[in-house]
Amino acid sequence: MTKKESGQLQIQLSEEYTFEELETYLPVYHKDKMLAILFIKRKSAEMELDLDFTQALANILVVALENKRFARRQLEQEVLNREVAIASQVQQMLFPSSLPNTDALKAKVTYFPHNLVGGDYYDLIQKSEDVLYFCIADVSGKGISAALLMSNFQAALRTLLRSDADFKVIIHQLNYTLIENTKGERFITFFLGEYNRKTKKLRYVNAGHNPPILCWENAMKSELLKAGTTILGAFDELPFLEIGEREKLDNFTIHLYTDGLTESMNPEEEEFGEERFQRFVDNHLCVNPEDFHREFF
Repeated sequence: MTKKESGQLQIQLSEEYTFEELETYLPVYHKDKMLAILFIKRKSAEMELDLDFTQALANILVVALENKRFARRQLEQEVLNREVAIASQVQQMLFPSSLPNTDALKAKVTYFPHNLVGGDYYDLIQKSEDVLYFCIADVSGKGISAALLMSNFQAALRTLLRSDADFKVIIHQLNYTLIENTKGERFITFFLGEYNRKTKKLRYVNAGHNPPILCWENAMKSELLKAGTTILGAFDELPFLEIGEREKLDNFTIHLYTDGLTESMNPEEEEFGEERFQRFVDNHLCVNPEDFHREFF
C-alpha cells in the first residue's frame, strides 16, 4: 500500500514482504532519467555479483522496452493524425465549393482555422431563383467531435430547408436535434438569414451568435442583427424566439463573422472586439466584398 502524508511518500508493505533479504540494488537509467530500481540477492553466498554486467543487461532491457513504448505511441499518433486529416477533409466538404460573384450577388469568405479541425460552419444556399439562405455557426469546443457535430447539424439544416418548413419550426427543430445528440453537453451559436429578392425582404434569427452587421447604400451607418433566441442545444425548449425582419432592402451588404475575429489579440494582448470591427465596416460601407477582405486582412 502506498500513501502520501505531509508531503512525503511512504511505502508500507505487509508482513509477508520485506527488503531485508535483498543484498543490494541498482538504479536503471535511460537518458539521465531513472526508470527503475533493480533489487538483487545472490542464490548462495559463494556466488559473486557482477554488478557492471547486471546493470548493463538491465539498461539494455529497459531501452528495448522504452523503444517499444515509443514505437507504440508513434503509431497511435500516426493513426490520430490520419483521423484528424480525414475529419478536416469532411469539414471542408461542409463549406460551399464556390461562392457567387455576379452583378446580382457577390460573396467572399476568409477563413483561418485555429486548429486543423474546428467547429466553424458557414453556408450559402440558393433555394430558388428568388430565395436565398445564408448562415454561420460555431460549435462549443474544437477538434474532431466538434467537426462531427457540425456535420450532423449541417445535414439537419439542409433537410429542413428543403422541406419548406416554417422559419420558427426550423430553429426549434435544430435545437431538438442538438439536445438529442449531445444531451445538453454541447451548444452551437448560429445565425440564419433568408432573403427574398422578389419582395426585397430579409428574415433572420440570431441564436446567440456574434451579431452580423447589415449596411445598405442609402444609409450612413450600419446595424447589428441581434433579434432571435439563445444558443442552440442548451435548453430542451427555447425560452423565447423572435424572427427579425427588414423590408425594402436592396443594394445591401451583410458581414457575418465568428468570435475568432473579435477575440483575436494584438501584440499588446488587446482584443479586436465587435465595436472596432463595426467601425471598420462603417468606414467601408457596401464596398465590393473582395476589396473589403483585402483591406481588412
